[in-house]
Amino acid sequence: MDDPKQTGGELAITRAAATLALRSGGDQTLADILHSRALQHHASELREYLTLRLGCVERGKDAMSALKVRIGEMGAERLAEPPGIRARLYREARQIARSLVNASESALPALPFRESERPDLSKAVLEALRFDLAPELRELLELRHLRGLSPRELAFVLDQPLEAIYEALDHGSDELLALNGEGRLLPLRQLLQEALALEE
Repeated sequence: MDDPKQTGGELAITRAAATLALRSGGDQTLADILHSRALQHHASELREYLTLRLGCVERGKDAMSALKVRIGEMGAERLAEPPGIRARLYREARQIARSLVNASESALPALPFRESERPDLSKAVLEALRFDLAPELRELLELRHLRGLSPRELAFVLDQPLEAIYEALDHGSDELLALNGEGRLLPLRQLLQEALALEE
């Protein structure tokens, strides 16, 4: 039976994993396929998230490899527990990134941010979004508006009370408005996409 607390994407992953497990003739367990499908579904965004946390493309790749190992060691039931697969993937990814940042002894190289082609968005605004926002606030806004996590998922990933998440999101919206100028604010998702997009 489907878990009513899973998101649409998570239900699709679980159902696909179950179907493939049946078709494999027993060579792969549901857990094996669930792990694989969960990572495939979120891999691109997880890699970008890790790279932004660590400030280096190579470190992001290393962290992604570590995440694959850690997820492979988790049981399928634990991975699918509330608040869901996506939240658990990002929580594990965040813990890995934080451990690597704490172990770092040297400054990280600059990230290859993609140049925006929007004429209505100045380079100064993009630089402010990247470097002037408090790192914790930028991470929160990224997880909410770029990665699509719900406030409930954010509370789990960031290990904060739900009320604090709502307050921080309101504060973040005010900060973005102040940075870009009232009346010229793009949708938050689009604004953050332009600021945090990396070169391929």
